Amino acid sequence: MLENNGLLGIAIAALGGAAVGIDRQRAYKENEPGAIGGLRTFTLLGTLSGVCGFLITKNFVVPGIVLLVSAALTVLIVRLNAGRIARDATTEVAALVVIASGVVAGLGHLSIATALYAWTLLLLIEKSWLHTFVHRVGAVELEAAAQFAAMALIVLPLLPSRNFGPQGILNLRSIWVLVLIFSGISFLGYLARKILGNQIGWVLTGFIGGLVSSTQVTLAFARDSRRYLESHIPLFGGVMAATAVSMLRVCVLCVFLRPALAGVTLAYVVAPVLVGGLTSFYSLRRQTREIGSLEEKTPLRIITALYLSLIFIASQYLVTIARLKFGTAGILGSAGLLGSIDIDALVASLLPMVRQGMETREAARVLVLGIVCNTLVKLGIALIWGTTRFRKFTAIGLVGVLLMLAGEFIVIR
Repeated sequence: MLENNGLLGIAIAALGGAAVGIDRQRAYKENEPGAIGGLRTFTLLGTLSGVCGFLITKNFVVPGIVLLVSAALTVLIVRLNAGRIARDATTEVAALVVIASGVVAGLGHLSIATALYAWTLLLLIEKSWLHTFVHRVGAVELEAAAQFAAMALIVLPLLPSRNFGPQGILNLRSIWVLVLIFSGISFLGYLARKILGNQIGWVLTGFIGGLVSSTQVTLAFARDSRRYLESHIPLFGGVMAATAVSMLRVCVLCVFLRPALAGVTLAYVVAPVLVGGLTSFYSLRRQTREIGSLEEKTPLRIITALYLSLIFIASQYLVTIARLKFGTAGILGSAGLLGSIDIDALVASLLPMVRQGMETREAARVLVLGIVCNTLVKLGIALIWGTTRFRKFTAIGLVGVLLMLAGEFIVIR
């Protein structure tokens, strides 16, 4: 068995080296010569490094390390001898990565080695896209990225995670997480629009933001509609994309509750998801007249993010007060309150009931009611904070989702 694992590790190392070698040989034909070589050389490097890792697992540590060091030195020596050639060192660095990944495969860590090879290939293949990205990223973007990193890695760990205020609803760390989410949505939207343009950028941001919270995306985009007056259609498309993704996210979460629940819930939301997807596609087909809208001094928009976070916290507080005052008057009433702000909280609250034997179809209907209430909240956000044109398009889209949800809720029993 061990011998078979060793052979599999060497085979993965050789195949990974071959894949990188094919890319490097193609680059050579495109006048980007690499001194190391192409398919054959990289395949041999991968095979040799896999053998080195295998030898180490068999306690032949010294021969394995000697061969490994020899391979690495060969790459470095070839690079030094080719130093007069006006080119970068991508091929040589790729060779060193192939050697390292091959050793990892030879040691038996096949998943890690495969991931390393895939990551290396991705970086090599997407050269044009990466270069375009670097050319388009300027000082403003780098400064914003550094600020966001400081906010996430320095400020967040320093904040206390203690509840205070009325009903213990306030928590500095939780508030700051919301600020990070809203700032991240703003920054992601800024980068997406700068790289892809307004049309695709807003929708892509909504799609990714929907993986976190479609409600927060709607709140942020409704505010943005006042800043980007001619981008109401792509902003509307972003909201619809976030809405569709959030419903699919609920189905994925249901897999961890009860696999059968995911299938039943999907049957309820498949039509609304199609409405969200089709309206997002429609927004991509429409042209906007927005020009010069990407010139922002602060892509993170921290003050706006803090303001939106406080609005979100206030909404959660109102839901908490309502639950305390009226009690959990039935599962459906609680589902409406929880789902109106946070679908994930509703899914978590269903966990003990599902474990206690709650019927699958009943649990699915509870989730659908929560999605309906959440969609109503997003509709209210769009109507209150959005511009007239944004309100019109978003209202039509979200009402379409609500009608589909209501129809499925009635038809499927």
